[in-house]
Amino acid sequence: MSAYKTKNGRIFLTSPQGLYQFIPGHDKFLKVLVVPDSIFYTSILEDKKGRIWLTTWRDGVYTIDSNLKKSRVFKHDSKDATTINSNRTNKIQQDSEGKIWIATENGLTIWDENSTPIKSFTKSDGLPSNLILSMQEDSNKNMWLSTTNGLISIEVNKLVLSVYNKEFGLS
Repeated sequence: MSAYKTKNGRIFLTSPQGLYQFIPGHDKFLKVLVVPDSIFYTSILEDKKGRIWLTTWRDGVYTIDSNLKKSRVFKHDSKDATTINSNRTNKIQQDSEGKIWIATENGLTIWDENSTPIKSFTKSDGLPSNLILSMQEDSNKNMWLSTTNGLISIEVNKLVLSVYNKEFGLS
């Protein structure tokens, strides 16, 4: 389960039975019907445009417009290099420049804020592991990613990566 509070105070909760919005004053949760309810959602993000992004255990990435009226799904397609690296998505983050970072079990996908692919990273591009567990941007505009085999720093503007592992004292 994951909980998230938006900029305007809406509270969302994911569960194995779908996405719910908490209704203050009524002390109840309402199911958000614009996305499937049989999906295991792994993380939530509200982007700078107010859209809600949902990562999933095996069903790609969903976005919901700020009015909760329309949704869109992004899935991996092995014949299309501009899609996400995997349908198993672990975490999603928006950087200070507006780019959307999607951590998957097959590397990282970076999109601009209009969902246009910019860059993908996998082990063949220098990642120590394709399984990315979490991400966080620092005050110097570096996105830090934890993987199952080391820590990665990627400059947000240049998309240049540095890997930190056992050689740097990590165990």
